[in-house]
Amino acid sequence: MKGFLWVSVLALLFCAHAVRAESFTVDQIEVIGAKKISIGTVLNYLPLNVGELFDENRSPDIIRELYSTGFFEHIELIRDDNTLIVKLKERPSIAEINIEGNKDISDEGLDMALDQVGITRGRIFNELQLSKLELELQQLYYSLGKYAVRLKADWRYLDDDRVVIDITISEGEPALIRSINVTGNLAFDEETLLENFELESSDDGWFASDQYSSTKFIGDLESLKSFYLDQGYLRFNVDTKQVTISPDRKHIDITINLTEGLQYVLSDISIAGELVVDEAELMTLVPFREGEIFSRKKITRVVNLITKRLGQDGYAFAEVRPLTEISKDDNKVDLKFLINPGKKMMVRFINFIG
Repeated sequence: MKGFLWVSVLALLFCAHAVRAESFTVDQIEVIGAKKISIGTVLNYLPLNVGELFDENRSPDIIRELYSTGFFEHIELIRDDNTLIVKLKERPSIAEINIEGNKDISDEGLDMALDQVGITRGRIFNELQLSKLELELQQLYYSLGKYAVRLKADWRYLDDDRVVIDITISEGEPALIRSINVTGNLAFDEETLLENFELESSDDGWFASDQYSSTKFIGDLESLKSFYLDQGYLRFNVDTKQVTISPDRKHIDITINLTEGLQYVLSDISIAGELVVDEAELMTLVPFREGEIFSRKKITRVVNLITKRLGQDGYAFAEVRPLTEISKDDNKVDLKFLINPGKKMMVRFINFIG
């Protein structure tokens, strides 16, 4: 069955049937063999219109254009007087998708992965999509630390016009984190930094969260960044991150190389923008002063407090943006809260029900 499709591809590329003989003006275009695909869709993809001149040199371009849609496995062009006949054999459609062996990923999760590569029930089947499907599912399991997963996607005819796709999965055991190493840290030791991580190494005890997950790892890197920003390290950066799996696919070693930069302190603190509330009152909501260490967490808390205060005066959709200007000469940073209160909201109705 698979060989038949491949031979059809070769026939299209190297020995596709095409109109021969002299040029002629196309008076009519007739489409034969279109069942699932409407004739209008075929004509829309056809790079030729009624009234245009046709010669055999255009045949490869026409066949290539129609074949690129992925709808057809065989295309033949025939001349009947001044009528161009486009004879097609459509690819089969997907009637069923059977999945066996999945435990860690739900059927719904796998269906989403299938949809991303265009394999869903009712869609036109293209065998080339199966390799993409296997790769997509493999990456999905790798993100869960299932590096020993084995996947096989196969297909078979249900009838002349429909196919069944069978996906067999052997998930295997998850790879466990053997070590997490941090380099480039000067202000904080590795143990302190790893306290911000959800992922742990197997050496952290019986109940360690040592099963690798790419989603958790991304979250841990964000937590690491937040930790440094809350300590005033505005130039903090993760330079490289490496996830290395052992040859037996059972263990993972993680290495994070970072640059801390300088620790910044606050210099000038101000409030600007459209001040519908007195500036002095808003400044009472700012608990830190010049000379203190910059902290993103504290700044976020102030943004929420100012927004809430503006809401008390009817500015329900006020926007408060913290702007920073880092000094080039020292480790100081100016902080400005820019206020855009928006429109003041008024109560139109008060309804009592029940």
